[in-house]
Amino acid sequence: MNISRKLQPFIFSILSLFLVLNSACAQKSTKTTVVSGKVLGLNIGTAKLVGVYADQNFLADTAKVQSDGSFKFERKEGYADGFYYMLLPNQQNFQLIIADGENPVFETSMEGLTNEMHIKQSKENSLFYEVLKYQLDLEKKFDVLAQQVKSVGAASPEAVEIKKKQQKLLDDRDAKLAELWKNNPASFAMKFKMAGQNPKLRFTNRPDGSLDSAATLNNYRTDWWNDVDFNDSRFCNTPVFFNKLKKYMLELTPQNNDSIIASADRIIDKTINNKELFKLCLSWITYTYKPASTTYMDGEAIYSHLVNKYYSKDKVYWETPEDIEGLHKTANQMSPSIMGAIGQNVTAEDKNGVKRSLYDIKSDYVLVYIYNYDCEHCQKQTPELAQFLVNYRNKGIDVFSIAANCNDYKKWTEFQTKYGIVWTDVWDPKVESRYHEKYYIDITPEIYVLNKEHRIIGKNLKVDQLPDFFKNEFAKIR
Repeated sequence: MNISRKLQPFIFSILSLFLVLNSACAQKSTKTTVVSGKVLGLNIGTAKLVGVYADQNFLADTAKVQSDGSFKFERKEGYADGFYYMLLPNQQNFQLIIADGENPVFETSMEGLTNEMHIKQSKENSLFYEVLKYQLDLEKKFDVLAQQVKSVGAASPEAVEIKKKQQKLLDDRDAKLAELWKNNPASFAMKFKMAGQNPKLRFTNRPDGSLDSAATLNNYRTDWWNDVDFNDSRFCNTPVFFNKLKKYMLELTPQNNDSIIASADRIIDKTINNKELFKLCLSWITYTYKPASTTYMDGEAIYSHLVNKYYSKDKVYWETPEDIEGLHKTANQMSPSIMGAIGQNVTAEDKNGVKRSLYDIKSDYVLVYIYNYDCEHCQKQTPELAQFLVNYRNKGIDVFSIAANCNDYKKWTEFQTKYGIVWTDVWDPKVESRYHEKYYIDITPEIYVLNKEHRIIGKNLKVDQLPDFFKNEFAKIR
């Protein structure tokens, strides 16, 4: 992981403070922690000690900068072990690690916050800055070579030799890190640095010798967590673990149900014996794929899987038993209408009091459209659906709509007329059909797509997404 030289804007929020100060990840020294030092050329003002939890920054402490550029942070009960920014009065910053009861003493200058940094009384920060200075020096050399490649042309023979020099720099860096890692296996600074490295590609070829891209990507995904110590909860208090988690789930994992669930299980199971990392992983993945939080088509399947597998009173210690019970209730409501399930029949009355059933529609595809006449989004999307049906009804598509939570007959029938409902439309003021138990309704309008066998093949769609959805669907059956 490349350490940013400039602290990006951060938010001091009640949420971030709650996450950190109430988190079991906040492993602290049992004695007073002192972080002190001097920045030559620094004007007087207030320095801030800024900690990290996952992707949140929080204000851990402040200190008055003296006229000689010195300042000191001190806390009797200690600070949480982890990665910190020292935010200076002029908004520049440098980084330090607080760990293992050390009391770091630093000295540097405004002209060279990193390059001129000297550390005392902290093996962790001595290692951290040895690596950081090495990396900055390597980047300068690499940039010089990159300019040389640009000047001679990337396809020239000279560029080939220059690129060899670049590769030599990278190989030397790997060897440097490996040596430091070997000599300091218990160092949190080295754990932090090594965890941030991307794994090297392990190429896999097909029998004919051609590159098997899918297998190579799977190797990369498998190796992604190789250098992470899942026994060390201090990773919660660094950006590296959370960044790896996000990339693993959102970029390296194909965004389909089976792959997302498999990746989620793989990483959560790795953290199962570390309650702090377990809490971080499970909470974030659950929130990310919660239907109300994602545009992913079938967040319900992922959400219900996670809740049913992991959310028990003995594992999820941060939730109350009542909240866990509520989560399971919601997950159970989602389960009948996940992708691939058979969409259940619904029978209710139309405006003439005639019983109409979803299963009576014999089209190749049926859109189950669940709306409410007072919903502004429904008022916008219903006429769009009417126009869609004009263009697609001859392609084997029909609609069965349900007026949800509607008990005013006049408003309902006026909605039909005003917004162009020309398909089978039913209402069920007494909810006798139990439609809400058969099709999970998160927000309205809710759209489910059923095929001829009544299997759910699409959901959580907006009307303007239907043309592309069916374009892909029709392509599958050609």
